[in-house]
Amino acid sequence: MVIKAIIFDCFGVLVTSARVVLKKDYPQYKNQIDDLNHQADYGLISRQQFDEVILSSDVDLAKPEIAIFELMADRLGVEPNECIMIDDTALNVEAAKNAGMQGIWFVSTDTAQNEFDIILGSNYA
Repeated sequence: MVIKAIIFDCFGVLVTSARVVLKKDYPQYKNQIDDLNHQADYGLISRQQFDEVILSSDVDLAKPEIAIFELMADRLGVEPNECIMIDDTALNVEAAKNAGMQGIWFVSTDTAQNEFDIILGSNYA
């Protein structure tokens, strides 16, 4: 099986540290910092960096619902078994696996990299 897509939990994996710093320095803007559209305005995240961005509020689905993982794969034009989902919540990783994806529970960059290498190694061995 070939991995064709890597899916990230945006805020739990990609921009958590930046968000934490901003909320510490600007507590009066906590709600705005937590909002994805404002995240893009602050330059923390750009939709152009990704092939797809799915917001739960836009699709009336949320993790750990299986349907949101299926939607992610569909929007990327791949099968769920061709995806790796990286999330900081174990329940969401388990749900991604139940949808047919590979899953990595993000607890640190090093452990995620090790798990990623194992998945890729097993897929290309």
